[in-house]
Amino acid sequence: MRLRSALAIVAITSTLVCHSYAGGPLIVAGGRFDPAVDAQPVVWNTSSPVSYRTASAGGLGKLDNTTANARVQKLFQVWEDVATAKVRFQNAGPIQPTGDYPGGAIDSIAKLGSVFISCDSGVQTPIIFDAGGRLFDTLFGPGSGIIGFAGPCDNFDSSGHMLSGLAMLNGKWIDGNPQNGEISDNQFDQAFAHEFGHLIGLDHSQISVGVLNQPRDQCDSVMLASLPVMFPFLHCQARLDAGLPLLSADDEAWVSMLYPETVDDAQNHHVRFDSVYGIISGRLLFSDGESMAQGANLIATDQNGTPGAQVSVVSGYLFTNNPGGQHVTGNNPGDGGFGSHDPLQIGKFEIPIRAGNYRIAGEAINPAFVGGSSVGPLFPIPFADFSGNSFKVTAGSKTTGIDIVLRDELRRFDQFEGK
Repeated sequence: MRLRSALAIVAITSTLVCHSYAGGPLIVAGGRFDPAVDAQPVVWNTSSPVSYRTASAGGLGKLDNTTANARVQKLFQVWEDVATAKVRFQNAGPIQPTGDYPGGAIDSIAKLGSVFISCDSGVQTPIIFDAGGRLFDTLFGPGSGIIGFAGPCDNFDSSGHMLSGLAMLNGKWIDGNPQNGEISDNQFDQAFAHEFGHLIGLDHSQISVGVLNQPRDQCDSVMLASLPVMFPFLHCQARLDAGLPLLSADDEAWVSMLYPETVDDAQNHHVRFDSVYGIISGRLLFSDGESMAQGANLIATDQNGTPGAQVSVVSGYLFTNNPGGQHVTGNNPGDGGFGSHDPLQIGKFEIPIRAGNYRIAGEAINPAFVGGSSVGPLFPIPFADFSGNSFKVTAGSKTTGIDIVLRDELRRFDQFEGK
């Protein structure tokens, strides 16, 4: 059965970069940025709208160019409409001619390569339509199951801001031909929203992972209510088809955490982030109560039983995903200068959640979530649910110093060593 991946980031040449742990920001500042922003998520500068460009010709599956461009605007608007997030978008016009791309439809690898290079150079942020999937087949092979990919290009300022990005959608999935893997219009819109989430710096989230054990397009409604748009695979029926908002609580919480609204704007239906959300912060520790546990998935769940009110993060999400190097300076070319080398970030977690009463449970990251569909580093040691941790969260508060200790993981040799 073909895996329909609503892909995260696929590293095509150097254009798209992904260096974080998930359940939050896609990229975290490290050695290539100003030390003042170390361990901070890399985001767009919100002093002006995120400016993107679309092709002036060429459709997307059954959508003509005008309809496809309108769809882009509508799906960017979904993120802009999150009341507690301050991120805006603007269509700057057609994708600019560059290199082997003279304008119009992007229908060859040569044209696509030139547009990629222009993104790396900071010339533009293109939204690319592959009308019938031919470019995707060339890049990844026929039957790859990839609906799209997106992310920031390798172009940042020293203060931790993205300067350009790229998204590419595969029109094969809505070309009207069920023989090559048709999906519903709402599922395709969900894929759009997923990719635009990556474009603004959101990584994958793992909540309701059990849906992967359910029949495709027939997922349990309770689990679907919590399932993020930023889940790595498109396995379930669309959230809209089930009568749910397109974005989940997790999606809204993290875009608000990365781009917190700082003023009340009743006219545009926006409210301050800190008037709605509080933050739980702490460390995940092994059973010795001292060693930090990196790369486990933590989920905060509303104890009042509000459907879908779950928010996740991966422990140590701000730490480099490739420590390597030598320990004196912490330099490591292997991580590309992304992710903090500060040991205090190991095992640390932060979860933005609406005011209420919550418990935090944990789980290993699904081993299927690798490569472009990764959620974080695998945490292969099975451990017991530690849902006894209960917290009251008030808006505007930050509850810090929470240490969550794993139980029943495998014993390590160093427990027998003297201190």
